[in-house]
Amino acid sequence: MSYSECTYHGEQESYHCGYCEGKKQKSRCTHGASFSTLTTKDYQSLMFRGWRRSGDYCYKPVMREICCPQYTIRCDVGRYRLSRSHRRVLRRMNEFLRSGETPKANNKAATGASAATASRQANNSNIGESRTVETTAAASAGASASSLPPVGSDVGGGAKVGAGEADLAALEDGAVSGRGRLRLGKARQKRWERRLKKLRATAAAAAAASGDGADPETSLKATLSAYRARRAARAAARAPKSLDQMLQPPAEAKHRLRVVLLPSAKREFDSKSEHSLYERYQMRIHGDSKADCDYRQFYRFLCKSPLVYAKRNNRWIGSFHQQYWLEPENRLIMVGVVDILPDCTSSVYVFYDPDYAWLNLGTYAALREIQLTKQLGLPHYCMGYYIHDCVKMRYKGAFEGSELLCPETYTWHCLQTVCAPKLDLSGYCRFAPSDVPDAISAPVPVSELQVALGHGSANFMPYSQMERMLSGRPSLLAMLAELAAEFARLVGPECARRIRVRFC
Repeated sequence: MSYSECTYHGEQESYHCGYCEGKKQKSRCTHGASFSTLTTKDYQSLMFRGWRRSGDYCYKPVMREICCPQYTIRCDVGRYRLSRSHRRVLRRMNEFLRSGETPKANNKAATGASAATASRQANNSNIGESRTVETTAAASAGASASSLPPVGSDVGGGAKVGAGEADLAALEDGAVSGRGRLRLGKARQKRWERRLKKLRATAAAAAAASGDGADPETSLKATLSAYRARRAARAAARAPKSLDQMLQPPAEAKHRLRVVLLPSAKREFDSKSEHSLYERYQMRIHGDSKADCDYRQFYRFLCKSPLVYAKRNNRWIGSFHQQYWLEPENRLIMVGVVDILPDCTSSVYVFYDPDYAWLNLGTYAALREIQLTKQLGLPHYCMGYYIHDCVKMRYKGAFEGSELLCPETYTWHCLQTVCAPKLDLSGYCRFAPSDVPDAISAPVPVSELQVALGHGSANFMPYSQMERMLSGRPSLLAMLAELAAEFARLVGPECARRIRVRFC
């Protein structure tokens, strides 16, 4: 049976914040633990209590004390709908694959001349000493005909839609029976009257041509029904495509995008090629030095994972690298690091070839990971942390279906309707109603903790047994009791029973 094991480091304090660049007075504080092994079930439980991982190090911000409160954000893939900007990203990629041409207007971004613009396109923020910024993503489901814009609104390239289905039914009924007019805008009413005049003429001509004394009103009704059917067919043809449809490769294309999902710990992928791409990305997009992104740092940050692979519903879950190869050049242009957990996927990081920054590859990777989440039958796509007053983070909130984790009750709340109005007034907020009990301050019994002291191969034992062993050392026992209570409160009762913890 797999289990989780960690070394708890307690509260860690840093005086430099990469999000506000130290402009705020508060410092950046987190609780941290290094995991040698971590089950996917335990990591998901930790993540839903505000924890995140960077390599084998897991951390949880001290929300009330840090300068930039970081809220865990996830997207309900069942509620997500492709936005106009996301459709634009997908169309741009498909056009590039089809024609192989690079837009001249994007030459600067394609050559990496504008690092700031390319960084925004990355849709991930590699900020902070432990590189603890995750990519976003957004979850997406196909838009249906019911999501068509209101009557008379713009569609696509500015074409207008006339009367909707309900309007047409009422107009048809009113035109035939003569029962008044549907209340329309003045301009739309005039357009409909002109159209109705032509339809009446068409119906009269058809009745006269039939030569069998057909009733003009019956002919008009048939003409209106045919007109309505034509409009419905045109509306269906213009209906927005779903995410799966837009990710289909073009029929005739000069390029092909090969997407490969590989376990990050199985060494089945060429980590040297990935490191070369990572180095170029970090240096050109984020301005890192060559020493800051050497192979050792790359491996520790993105390849080394404490997650224990397991099989669930005939599929493997754990840490994976999703590679994007441009064919026929066989060129690696992007890598997305993603954790697949029992009930969600979690985006860890994305890095790509700066020469292709104009393709908005960060957003494209997020949409691919959303598709992966749906294909796996999982309900949520986790996007790391969200900071409301950080411009680089605002893009995460643009995804329909985004939810933030309340830092006090560990319940999820709609970002747009519940959280954003509160965050506009204060950086730190409780999203849950006041009658919902707090979870962050609720004490968790430490008696079931499996603990060990010191480094090395010290045996784990129940906390009660450790208490008896340290009965003659009251100062050490008091320190252990404080750390154990803090750890149990932060990880919650379920993980407190399952995770073996070492205190140093």
